[in-house]
Amino acid sequence: GKSGPECRAKTALLLTSTTTVGAPVEAWCLQMFGDSPALCISSNILGAALLRPNYLRNYLDAFDPYIIMASQGNSPEQISLEIYSLTKDEKSGSVAKDHFIASTFLDISIPDDLDITDPAMAMGTSPPIFCLCCQNHIVIIIRAIGFFASYELINNDLNMSGEKYTYRYVIDAAIRPGTENNVVEVVALLCEQGNPKDGKIVTFKLAGSLNE
Repeated sequence: GKSGPECRAKTALLLTSTTTVGAPVEAWCLQMFGDSPALCISSNILGAALLRPNYLRNYLDAFDPYIIMASQGNSPEQISLEIYSLTKDEKSGSVAKDHFIASTFLDISIPDDLDITDPAMAMGTSPPIFCLCCQNHIVIIIRAIGFFASYELINNDLNMSGEKYTYRYVIDAAIRPGTENNVVEVVALLCEQGNPKDGKIVTFKLAGSLNE
């Protein structure tokens, strides 16, 4: 809600669920200014995140963000990714899903003998997918198998730039600008294989691909 170089999106995103394994995840969007009804974007989603449109990179006022949503595709090994713009409904004053921007399908390969134990966490294991966004880079993380896929949003197209399997459960992850131009970094906390009580921190650099 700030102005100038510290401006932020006009909309906030909230993912809600319960600690029950396999419980559905709901995605809600809320206006940052004033009192307005929340919008349920999805009542059963795998993951979601807000991202700043590339054309607003140098915009110095609060902005309407895009939203990327990850949902189940046509098979258990397929994830559907969709990006929409968000706006404010002038009649109700609430957030509204606006124009379709881009979409793609992510196909994953899961070995039959893969056995990764979900760690016991106080907040549960939801959402099953992390969506991380920085600049025009988007990283999709399937937590249960430690799979990372990176995309670039270019001219309203999602272009895959790299993928990586770690075969370790992803406890948490974040994305940040790198020290080099057009490079971003993903920092993730992973469970050790065979012992979910131990973990390791890894960093991936994105400059068109995922490099550890």
